[in-house]
Amino acid sequence: MKLHDLVETISWRELQPAIKEHFPHSELLRFEHVYLQLRNMSFLPSPMTIHISKLPEPCAFELDDPVYDVYATDGTTWNNGMNRLEHFAIEFRRWEEWLGMDVSQEVLDRFTPMSILAICIDEMTAAGNTQEDIKAEFEEIKRRVEEVKSGNAKTISFDELKARMHKKLSSSE
Repeated sequence: MKLHDLVETISWRELQPAIKEHFPHSELLRFEHVYLQLRNMSFLPSPMTIHISKLPEPCAFELDDPVYDVYATDGTTWNNGMNRLEHFAIEFRRWEEWLGMDVSQEVLDRFTPMSILAICIDEMTAAGNTQEDIKAEFEEIKRRVEEVKSGNAKTISFDELKARMHKKLSSSE
């Protein structure tokens, strides 16, 4: 089943309870805006398969909402002695490509279709609420990488970072 199939078969009314369950502190309007755009989009064929797992509570970094690991595989393996599938971050992918991705059977077995769609929309908007925002964020990351590669980036030592973090945490208590 492709993500496109879920978008086509799940109504906004059906999706809302899953959003409230998984992301109770998020604004519904953000999800609705993206959902409506997805309903009107064609999908691009993709060799990728979407995977989702919920991170254990201690890994949630004391955030208000649960944290999910959303990634894709395409059959590529890396040999670390276990021939494990390579995981790809997909939050910067075009939404048309997301729609063309298969959802893994394991995810279909573990989550409801509404939960899958809610979690995917949240991940799709992790870097911005529009495709233009996401593209701009990706371009900024590429610019910063080039800045680091060229030696023009301002850096600080790990000890200075620890001191700044300690000061910030101490002042917030």
